Amino acid sequence: MLIMVTFSCKKIRDDLLPVGTSKLYCQSILNPDSAIRVCVGKSTGILNNEKAYVVDASVLLYENNIFIDTLSNETNGKYFSAIKPSIGKEYTIKVIKDGILTGSTIIPDSTKLIDPEIEFPTGYDAVNQQYYGNLTFTIDDNTSIENYYEVVIFSKSYYTTDNKYTYQYANDPNYILVPDKVVQNEGDWDYFPSTVFFSDKLFNGKKQTLSFSITSGSYIINGERFSDLSYIGYILLRSISKEYYLYRKYYTRHAFNSQIHDDGIQNMLFTGEPLDMYTNVTGGLGVVAGFSSTISKIKGHK
Repeated sequence: MLIMVTFSCKKIRDDLLPVGTSKLYCQSILNPDSAIRVCVGKSTGILNNEKAYVVDASVLLYENNIFIDTLSNETNGKYFSAIKPSIGKEYTIKVIKDGILTGSTIIPDSTKLIDPEIEFPTGYDAVNQQYYGNLTFTIDDNTSIENYYEVVIFSKSYYTTDNKYTYQYANDPNYILVPDKVVQNEGDWDYFPSTVFFSDKLFNGKKQTLSFSITSGSYIINGERFSDLSYIGYILLRSISKEYYLYRKYYTRHAFNSQIHDDGIQNMLFTGEPLDMYTNVTGGLGVVAGFSSTISKIKGHK
């Protein structure tokens, strides 16, 4: 199974900046399976139609404080290096453009994912007219360091015409009805996160089994809804850097309070003041973070 990590440059809003003022930003999420890419741009106000990307910066890459490459500009502020980062090493990205931006992260080692499986069905959700099951998996946590994780669940999505399927994300509260207590302890679930992320604060250095009440996916025939184990897919466990973890926490709250939702009705409801985004970039804005991952097929049984 091929899991792709998408990379894009997004316009960063900074509505609190005075008119005509902008800040330079860089953002890059590094992992050992992909060549390094960096986005460079300028933050702009919500009503500013100026192009946000920067195409004439010098972007330098360092490994354990040793210079190893100058990134080339691909298009629209995306800079590329053919180098793939290595686990355990620190990478620093330096952007030179009307000043200097610097961000660093260490690529964490992947963590063993043990026995992901779902028992289905274990109950029925009368409100949404679908069955749900109990997904469990075990993490073998490294005892020597503080660790952070992100879980991405994939379920099958069938085409109705010829029974072909793809895999789709199944991580938000529409799929996960009740997350594990470790996730609940993070305090993020009420903000509708798009993935599951957490630290090892409650189980540092131990093997921890996590349990989720989750729908398996469903389909409708002649007005009747069906759910079965054929929708079960894969689970991806990312060992993420602290910068990645903090970025996800800040972004989740920011997106919720800024009404950044796919649901048009939610966009009409004011949910709170937008929050400042996390940054570990000195001299500007943005984030430089890293992860490594392990993927496993979810076993299903009734």
